Amino acid sequence: MTSRKMMWLLALGVLALACVLTLTSVEARPKIVETIRLGPLGQGAGAVAINPVTNRIYVANADSDNIAVIDGETNSVLTVIPAGDWPMAVAVNPATNRVYTANIADNTVSVIDGATRRVIKTLSVGNQPTAVAVDSSRNRVYVTNWGSASVSIIDGATDAVVGSVPAGEYPSGLAVNPSGNRLYASNLLNMSVSMIDLERGVIEATVQVGDHPTGQAIDPKANRVYVANLWSGSVSVIDGGTNIVIATIPVGEMPESLAIDVEDAHLYVSNRGDESVSAVDINSNTVLYTIDLKLRGSGLAVNDIANRIYVTAPFDNKLVVVEDPPAVVRTPTTTPAATQTPVARASDIAVTPAPAPPLKPIIQPATGAGVGPEESGASEALALGLALAGATLGIGGWYARRRWLR
Repeated sequence: MTSRKMMWLLALGVLALACVLTLTSVEARPKIVETIRLGPLGQGAGAVAINPVTNRIYVANADSDNIAVIDGETNSVLTVIPAGDWPMAVAVNPATNRVYTANIADNTVSVIDGATRRVIKTLSVGNQPTAVAVDSSRNRVYVTNWGSASVSIIDGATDAVVGSVPAGEYPSGLAVNPSGNRLYASNLLNMSVSMIDLERGVIEATVQVGDHPTGQAIDPKANRVYVANLWSGSVSVIDGGTNIVIATIPVGEMPESLAIDVEDAHLYVSNRGDESVSAVDINSNTVLYTIDLKLRGSGLAVNDIANRIYVTAPFDNKLVVVEDPPAVVRTPTTTPAATQTPVARASDIAVTPAPAPPLKPIIQPATGAGVGPEESGASEALALGLALAGATLGIGGWYARRRWLR
């Protein structure tokens, strides 16, 4: 082999490697990594919540009157905790390791110790509680009461109901903005969202949204409220400063639940009607891709630390685990993460607190459609591409070494 041919072969290998790295990063797509069967004790899986500190997932099984506890590392069901009658909602306070469930049939809220996995208190609230939201910074818990047109307020320090504020007609979804001391309740039948001033305990505004608003999510940094409109197939975006709908995002059929990853600028929407999850770029208010679940999803939660999405399938008694890798790395940060002292928190396992995670790289939105469980992800393509590029480089290097030694 001539020297010129040898150099061309080496250049080809470098080019192949660069192309593989570029293409596979661009095409990195979410994929279903696990479908967890909740078993005979997990009937009617609906709402889902995550404690990112302990990496525990909690699923409210309405038909079984219990809460399933799942290990986020192994994707295995650890236990089920008896709750009240027909638990409709579940929320977690990571700072205290407390889990709260709204039990619609007996008008109660179950308070669960995440460390002992036991109900430590049962609180009476309004009629037909349907949604729960936690403000970890103030250690407050808020519960919508469907039949009472109100929101109950629970003091997390004493686990006692300390008051209530009015809401609209048949409040269902709920979100709290701790920075603005505002509470948002979506009113199912009159197609509106009540903006509640927690300091004064009054409705300061009522905003009309889409048909049958249900789940909500909030971006406290941008002061934006996102509302799923079940029968409109859309998500309304409300400016929390002006109380005005600034955008309406078309998504899948019958969107029910929302969850947001503020750091990655992604909003996730579970679409019950077409068995999918939409991923929305909250910067442009456009759908980036759609994940085909092949199951009718309901509740949805995001672990932004692990880059995983959890969707319940109540008719199949399953929990679907979706891995959503970061999009293309545009400009990796070179600044190390600031040293922080870990805050001691309650946990159901005795571990030494981990140091603060490194800063996330700056990313671009991902492109392309989502993939199902039978389709291969970007990791397989990357591995194959790296192998081919490595083989090319290896052959070129072998010929170069052989020629130079001669």
